[in-house]
Amino acid sequence: MFPGAVGATKRILERLGRRVEFPRGQTCCGQLHLNAGYQDDAAVLARRFVDTFGAYEAVVAPSSSCVGVVRELYGRLLGMSHPVLERTSELSELLVGRLGVEGVHGPRTLVVLVTHQTP
Repeated sequence: MFPGAVGATKRILERLGRRVEFPRGQTCCGQLHLNAGYQDDAAVLARRFVDTFGAYEAVVAPSSSCVGVVRELYGRLLGMSHPVLERTSELSELLVGRLGVEGVHGPRTLVVLVTHQTP
């Protein structure tokens, strides 16, 4: 829905020195299919996700709802678990939780990530 979010995600990760790839086989996560009751169609997309991203060290998406579908529902849809499901993160989760980033400076913007709250 917001194609600019993917480009912005790529620019942030590359600015942090990370290599970003877009595999040709990637598709929608299937959340819309699940919400509409099309579990079989969503399962096809889940299998494709595992096949497409299974060998990657990390998979990142700017959409927490898509990541939630991958991590919380794909295992049930596929009747199995796969390590790539746990290696899939939402962008801010990856930046803060896995990479320890506290801020990302851009040419015209500043994104500040809060890693903890003070009382």
